[in-house]
Formats: sequence, structure tokens, C-alpha cells
Amino acid sequence: MNIFSKANFGQFFLVCICWSVCFQLNSVRALEIEDGLVLYWNFEQVKGKTVKDEIGKFDGEIKDSNLQSVASKNGLGKALKFDGKGYVHIDEKDVIDFGNKDGYSVALWLKSSKNHQAIFSYGSGGEWEKHEKEMYIAKAGEPGSEGPNTGPVEIVGWGCDWIRGAKADVVDDDKWHHVAVTWNAKKQEGFIYTDGKEGTFEVGYNGCPDNKGNTLRLGYSESMFHSEPFVGLMDEVRFYNRSLTDKEVETVMDDTKSVGGADKLTMTWATIKTY
Repeated sequence: MNIFSKANFGQFFLVCICWSVCFQLNSVRALEIEDGLVLYWNFEQVKGKTVKDEIGKFDGEIKDSNLQSVASKNGLGKALKFDGKGYVHIDEKDVIDFGNKDGYSVALWLKSSKNHQAIFSYGSGGEWEKHEKEMYIAKAGEPGSEGPNTGPVEIVGWGCDWIRGAKADVVDDDKWHHVAVTWNAKKQEGFIYTDGKEGTFEVGYNGCPDNKGNTLRLGYSESMFHSEPFVGLMDEVRFYNRSLTDKEVETVMDDTKSVGGADKLTMTWATIKTY
């Protein structure tokens, strides 16, 4: 009986050690992907017209259509389905500063069979104005990205130039892709990532400041020249006020929902606060 008890205790002790190690690794991982995160929509909590910001600061409102949450990529819970009419508007002004001294990053999952599609815009919501920003799936030529490639992701600012994704990294194939853009303001370096791998065609971007009073819109085209309203699915949309590293982009991509929406962020922030 004593030998059996000791064996059970030994197994229990090993389980505790393994759990502790896993917890510490997950804590470090959580710190990596939440550092600098200022906006995050995973579309698990879409109630009526309201799209919950999982950080809890800037909920979005669905405009011009009845967009619905649908099944996402395996492991990602729900995604938001865009129909080319509706978009998500974050009505608070200046929710992110694309011209800050550290730079920025934007990362998300998307699925679309189309190009010339706006992922987000940051501006007045009216006519396309100087220093307004737009991220989109590129279409070569004009109207379009004014660049040579069709299918990869790009970001542009009026008077700020472009960061363009690699020609081969097309995402208009009706398959799930993780895409990200990073801008390191101190080093004046910009990169596009597709499915966790860096692939940048060209960078002329100069880190220009934003206009005061800008608001953010997901799936909306500010310019109606570089892109049109988004058709397809988006999930796990994250905005950072710093430039992510190659490894961090990969970590964000791999950070699938092992627990549902709000519970996941509650656990993550609790980990950060107690680490």
C-alpha cells in the first residue's frame, strides 16, 4: 500500500512539474503577443450590430449591412463574413497612432476569392485625404494599387508610399491565410508577412503621421481607388503600437483559440498581470 501511494505521489509530482513548465512557457508566449496590443477583434462576441473589442476599449459597430459571424478556420471559432457592402466602424477617434516613434503592426486571418479588397482604412470616412492609410489585397495597375502585382497584401498612405507584399504570396485564392504588416519607425523598415513568412516586394513607406480625428474601419475602402469594400471572411484582427519581430508574427499566427473568445483574453491578461 505504501509503495503504491509513493508511486502515485511520484506521478502527481511529475504532472505538477510539467504543468508548471507549460504554464511558464505559455506566460512568456502570452507576454510576447500581447505586448503593445491596442486593438483586438476575434468576432466571438458579435451581438446585434456590436463587435466586441476583446481588450475592452473600442467596440466596433456594423454599418450598411447585417454582417454575421460564421464558422472560421479550424481552431479559430468564429469569423466575420463581409459582403462588399457592410463594414465595422470604430467610432472613437485616434484609436491607434500609425505615426508613433516605435511603429506599428497589423495581423489577421482572412479568406477571400477576390483582389482589390480593403482590409481596413484609417481616415475621415469621406474623401481620400493626405496621410490616410489603407491595407488591402492588391490589384495591379489603375484603378488598383498602382503596382505590378495582383493578389498579395499591401498597405499605403496618401503621401506616405507603400509596403508591398511579394508577388508569389497571393491571398485571393479563397483559402485561409494569415497576413501581417510591420513598420519599425526607428529603423525605417517595413515588412509584409504571409502565413508566417516574410515576403516583401518593395518598401517606399516613410512613416508619415496620421491626421487628427481619424477613425478605423474594417472592410471599408477609404480611397475607392486602391481597393473596394471587402468580400470574404476576417478573423483575429490585431493592431499593435510597435513593430513585431519575425518570431512574434509567427507566434501570433499560431495563437489559435484553445478557449473561447472572452475567456481566452481574460486568461491572457490575468497571466500578464501576475507573471
